[in-house]
Amino acid sequence: MSFLPRNTQLGYLEIFEVYEVFDKPILFACQNRAGTMYLAIWEDEDDENLTDTWLYVAVSQNRLEQIRGGNIDLKSAFTDSEDEIVYEVIISQNNTSRVNTLTSFELTDDRLPLAGEKLSLQPAIRRKIEVIGILTGMVLSTKHFELETNRQKYKGYIVKDVNLEDWEFMRHATLSQRYKAVIREVITPKIATSDTSTNYTLLSLSDVDASKG
Repeated sequence: MSFLPRNTQLGYLEIFEVYEVFDKPILFACQNRAGTMYLAIWEDEDDENLTDTWLYVAVSQNRLEQIRGGNIDLKSAFTDSEDEIVYEVIISQNNTSRVNTLTSFELTDDRLPLAGEKLSLQPAIRRKIEVIGILTGMVLSTKHFELETNRQKYKGYIVKDVNLEDWEFMRHATLSQRYKAVIREVITPKIATSDTSTNYTLLSLSDVDASKG
């Protein structure tokens, strides 16, 4: 049985960090192709109906960092969600998914972690960088981009709240051309290892000549 819903309003999801495992990941962070991140927790297994129930809550990058660092406990992550919305995800044994939208106020204590239960992980490192490289990919429907410099390839998503002027420029950008890009780099320490994962968000794109003026 899958633990990620498919073909739902949450989008195509991929896990990028797992916090707790019990035969399967039961607490993790995932992201869809549009860049929306979710914190997900396993709630219950129904042996009669052969389904698993999960709770998903959308989180901003800053909110997730607060949760990872223990400044926000796991219960509050759901009861005090940024959008006051939580998704109940029910996945059957044949991997069909159903998503119900709840308000965070509807959640009862028996569905949630204990008050005060929290993560305690190293904070992510965030920085803004400017690079000049070749635009090798731009998918406007999913807000996915790829840009390659002489030293590195950057793959990620366009920032969700991109302004209209920057969005219009990106819409008309040409593949295989050189551009100046402003990118947010987030380096996240992985759990129980010395490795890190790095996410890139494209903030703006401009002509190379514009950076000289």
